[in-house]
Amino acid sequence: MVKKTPAYKNRLKALELERSGGNTNKKKSQKNTDKKMVEDLSNELELQITGAEKPSFWKLLGVQFVLLPYTLGKMLLWTGCWIWRYKVKKCSYSSEDASYLTRRALCIPDDRWRNMDEATKEDLLLRRLWEKSNFERYVAEMRKESKRRR
Repeated sequence: MVKKTPAYKNRLKALELERSGGNTNKKKSQKNTDKKMVEDLSNELELQITGAEKPSFWKLLGVQFVLLPYTLGKMLLWTGCWIWRYKVKKCSYSSEDASYLTRRALCIPDDRWRNMDEATKEDLLLRRLWEKSNFERYVAEMRKESKRRR
């Protein structure tokens, strides 16, 4: 079903244009070779679809229930370290922790954050969006920009 979506077809055409150097052949005699090339390109094209991954043993509800005490302990340890490091000792945020706070403030899932280009990430981190005043200023800027586009 995913291969029939317009987004997938557009990415496939872009990859085909990239490979062919911008030249496209619309001749009917080349239809068989085009099908073969499309199959090769579709195998190369990575599908990034949430929920369509192969099933994993670790994702089963029963296994997650058995691992619940371990998961809760790990989460409590992480929270305790966070409070100690940033609330008690008042250390500055590391780049990884700053990116976590930015993702949380913007409600961006982890996989989408990883796929974002580095320049955008760096810009968002420099804005320090985890601070309420900076976040409100950023949201106001985005609203003005979206109104200007209309």
